[in-house]
Parts: sequence; C-alpha cells; structure tokens
Amino acid sequence: MAILRTQNEAKRLEALHALQIFHSERLPEYDAVVEALAVVFDCPISLITIVAEEEQWFKARYGLDVVATPRESSFCQHTIQSDDLLIVPDAHKDTRFRDSPLVVGAPHIRFYAGYPISIDGVHRLGSLCVIDRKPRRPTKQQLQQLRRFGMLVDGLIKSHRAQIEMQKAMRVADEERRAAERDRMLLEEVTNVSGVGGWDLDLETEVVIWTDKTREIHEVDPDHNPTLDRALSYYPDGAREVISAAVEKGMEDGHDWDVELPFVTAKGRDIWVRAAGRPVLRDGKVVRLVGAFQDVSERKAMETQLARSERLSRARMEELEAVLANMRQGVSVFDARGRLTLWNRNYVELFRKPEDEVREGVSLTELIEAEKARGEFEGDVKDYIMDLLIRLSAGEVVRAKFTHPDGRVISAVHAPLPCGGWIGTHEDVTVSEQAVQKIEYAATHDMLTGLANRAKFAAALDDALKTASNSDRASELLLLDLDRFKPINDTYGHDVGDELLKIVSMRLEESMRGSDLVARLGGDEFGVILTRRGNAQIDSYRVAERIIQRLGEPFSVLGHLVTIGVSIGIARIDGAAEDGAAVMKNADVALYDVKNNGRNGYRFHEAPMLLRRKYGG
Repeated sequence: MAILRTQNEAKRLEALHALQIFHSERLPEYDAVVEALAVVFDCPISLITIVAEEEQWFKARYGLDVVATPRESSFCQHTIQSDDLLIVPDAHKDTRFRDSPLVVGAPHIRFYAGYPISIDGVHRLGSLCVIDRKPRRPTKQQLQQLRRFGMLVDGLIKSHRAQIEMQKAMRVADEERRAAERDRMLLEEVTNVSGVGGWDLDLETEVVIWTDKTREIHEVDPDHNPTLDRALSYYPDGAREVISAAVEKGMEDGHDWDVELPFVTAKGRDIWVRAAGRPVLRDGKVVRLVGAFQDVSERKAMETQLARSERLSRARMEELEAVLANMRQGVSVFDARGRLTLWNRNYVELFRKPEDEVREGVSLTELIEAEKARGEFEGDVKDYIMDLLIRLSAGEVVRAKFTHPDGRVISAVHAPLPCGGWIGTHEDVTVSEQAVQKIEYAATHDMLTGLANRAKFAAALDDALKTASNSDRASELLLLDLDRFKPINDTYGHDVGDELLKIVSMRLEESMRGSDLVARLGGDEFGVILTRRGNAQIDSYRVAERIIQRLGEPFSVLGHLVTIGVSIGIARIDGAAEDGAAVMKNADVALYDVKNNGRNGYRFHEAPMLLRRKYGG
C-alpha cells in the first residue's frame, strides 16, 4: 500500500509541525475522550491519531498497545482527505482496505469510523476514530456523538495551539526586553501581569507606549503610539466606561485591574480583548501605569458557541473541564461507587440545583433524595437507582425524558464507562418537544373547532375497518351536513358562521361518549364514528335523534338568535366494506336521500333504504 498525500500536504505538514503536538506527552483529557467514545459505540478500540509524513502517531489510545503505525497502511490517511466522516462498515468488502496489514493482521480491523481533526477547517491533522473487529453499521445518533467528540478534540488542540502561541509571545517579549532597557522594564512588568501584548503610560509626560503585539491587535501601523484618550476610544459604548473607570481607579487608588471587554480595531473589526493593568509607585505616588493586552476572541467565540459556560479551574483537568464547561449539554460523571467525580456548570443550572448540593464525592442517592424532598422526583429512589445500575452494568445505554416541575422537558442519557461508573449527558429539549406536539396537533385537528380533521377521521375509519374485519365487530359512521347554515353565513358574515360552527362542535361532543370520534370534514360537514355498544344500528339511531334534537335548539351567536337543522347519513363499518371510501360513499348516499326528502332527519344506508325518522324540515 502507498502513502496517500492530501492536496495541501506541504502546508498541512507545516501546520502540524508548528503545533508541536507530534510525539508530545499523553494527557488525561485526550484519554477521557477516547474512553467515552468507545463506550458510545461499544467498540474495543478508540484512537486520536496524528498523521505525519511517514507514520501515524496516537495522541490518545484506548484498547490498543502500540503507539504508532506506518502511514501507508493507516485508515486515517484516508480520513484526512475529506471534511466528512469516513465510515467503513466492513473492511473485508472495501477494496481500499481489505489487503491492509491492519485488516489481515492485528488488530484485525473490520469496522472503522473516523472524524477528521482540524483546527482551522483547512489543514486536517489526523482523526478521532473508533474500531471494531467485527463489521457493523453505526446509528445516526452514534455518528452525531462522533462529530461532537471530534469537536471536543478540535477544541483541545486549539487550546494546545493557544499555549504554543502564548509561549512564542513570551519569547518575543524576552527578545524585545534585551533590545532596549525601557522595553525590558516594560515587559518585566507586563510579564508579571499577563505576558502577552504590553503598554506603558507615563503619568508625568502622558506618553503612551505599545509593544508590537499590542499594535498588531489594534491593527495600526508599527510606529503608532496613541494618546490615552485615543487608546480608550477603541472600546465601544458601555465597555469604554468600564475600562475608563478601571484606569482612573488605578491612577487614584493604586488598584490593579483585569477585565475582558468588546473592542473595535482601527480597521473596524469587532473582537474581544483582555486588558490588565498595574500602577507603578514611586515614593508612594502612582507615576506610571503598565499593563497587558491580549486578543481573546477565539476563546470567547468558543464559549458562546458551545454553551457560554465558565471554565472549571481544577489543575489536573483544566483543559478538559474547559471543554465540558462550553458544552451545550449538562454533563455528569459518576464513579463505580455511584459518586460524582466530574460535572459542568450546565448540569447544575439545567436541574436548578442549589450550589452547595453538587460537590465532588456526593452520591447519586443523595442527589435524587434531595430532588424528591423538593418535589422534583416521583417514585421510589432506591428502585430507580437499582434499575439504573442493573442496566448500566449490563452495558446498556439508558435513555430517558422527564418533565421538571417548572414545565421544562429534559432528556438524559447515561452511558457506562469501561472502568466502571458512567457518564451522563442532559439537555433541555422543551422547545423541540413542544414543536413536535404542535405539529402533530395541527396535522390531526381542525384549527377552528378543535375537532379531529379529515386526515385523523380517515385514519380512525381505517382502524375501525380493520377491527371489524378481524373481530366481526361492526361500528357505525354518521355523516352530518348542517341545514340552513349557508344563509346564516351569507346574511351575518363569516365571524357569525365560524362562531356557530364552534358551538355546533361543542354540542356534538356533548352528545357523544368519550370513546366516539367527532370530526369536522370541511365547511359545514361533520363526521362521527361510533364505537360498538349493544345493537350498533339501533344505537346509531338514538345518537342521530339526540344530535338532531340538540342542533335543532336555537343558537345565540354574537348577538344573533339563529336556528339550523342537520341531515344525517348512517353507514355500517364492517368487514363487508371494501375500504373507508366505500363506507363514506354509503353514508353520503343516505345523507342526500335525507336532503332530497325534506332535510333535518337521518337515514341508514341499506337495501331497500328506509327513512327511519323524519323531523320537520
């Protein structure tokens, strides 16, 4: 097998070398990603690969002992050819891979799914992948999770790049400090504050000096040195007041400041900056202000996109926790003893938990019992936890949805971890659930009356026909057409007509049992499906008579007293009918016999057809 180069291979390798990540130390946050991904896919192997010129090296690995393999036999060199996922359901059936040493020999790859890692959308550095020794087809949800975990890895590498750039900035600052004594003094003070771009304000001469990095962030000429007022003018309204107050307080009281604010460069570009400052005192008097200046736009954009969460600051998991804090979902990790070991801010906020309730080492039992005490959990706590642990121990991914007392619908997914314990992801799906309910309601109901619409009526008729065919249990269909509705609608207008239809619908529903279906089929036409009760035919006559009586009573509609009638055609729903259209046709024939014989009555479709009851029309 040959090495497969990318179209921008030289630039890609240049970007990779600049990152200084190839053969770097293993970090727990990368290992956590591959472990969690292996659980999601239930695969024995998961890797984060970095594809160099001749080999692919594993930045993180789960289920595999080797640390690198030749590039020419790797699957991942194919993954980096595209921005899309690479899915290989069965390597034995794929001409690209069936002869690969990794397929015919260890680790005997059959299934592969890979996400191309990139921090800029142009240079693909490697892949996040899962591997199985048997063929399989991943679900849509699993592929979505692969993309999400891939985005986490992208974020981790971006953080690594930021560290490299920060180190580079520090080296530049050191060189500038050696070049000139004044710059050396400035950069020493800047290093104490933040170590990125620097500035100096001499309060006696009012001279402002910027480092090259500060000018670069401002997007001004290399020899540009502004006044204090001009420097503050780059901040938009609101932010300008904050930074001005901080500078004034530093001058007057000798206070340090460190703020992150929106900023507009000299070229009109909107960014976010970190501005830090420190007064320099001489004989107890503030004589200079020195500070650091840093472009934090990328981090701010990531925070906004992934969840606007605060970074957690625990030393050993700082970068991983920063990614978790920026996830849109709430995340919780429990160990094998059922005790909380890791969580993000969204987990606390999503469940509206008190700040002191969520802490490292608290058990799931304590958390659920606290929810029950607040009325947020129904059921037996021990039974719930026992059922969850049994299913997780069997390797099952446990999914659930429940409604919070405040009305929000929350989705929860608990996935077992290989070392014991589990990881939970939680998300507010209220909006999507409400949208589904609204769509389902609109698809099956008449918007004016709230009754079932023609589509729902047709589906119910098909179900009634199936029931009748399978059990010889017949039911009845009533087709209703209002008499004298059109003259009322034409005389008093559509507002009166619409209100009359609403009242008619209410009277129809009051005339039925809860198991019967009433629908508006269109205009002033309604349909009823009666469930079987005793002699279905006789019962349908009684219902028809009750409808005629109720709809014959006067209606008070928007200040008008009106009367109408109703003509009803009745047809049997039984195994003899070919389909719903045939039943509707029979009822329609009976209905128009009533119309042709004076209206305001009902007729049952049969041969010969007999008029069962006639009211004055």
